[in-house]
Amino acid sequence: TTNQAVGFDSLQDHFKTQKTDYHNVVVEVIQELQAKIYELNQLGVKDIIIDAGFGFSKGLETNYELLKNYEALQVLELPILAGLSRK
Repeated sequence: TTNQAVGFDSLQDHFKTQKTDYHNVVVEVIQELQAKIYELNQLGVKDIIIDAGFGFSKGLETNYELLKNYEALQVLELPILAGLSRK
């Protein structure tokens, strides 16, 4: 299934290639997603779903902090996908 087949142009998730020490994971995830969203908007992409990237470059406590404050992602005014697993 392609993105367009299910009604959106881009799924933007937050991840880094290695585990990161975050000062404030919620703020940093939002800022990094905002930058990606801006770049996509400049390219004409408007239908975007965001994913905070649970488990990717985040430790257990960081994931809990992000989950506890997940509603903060609503500031981005885009649909939110939460992909959780038992990694």
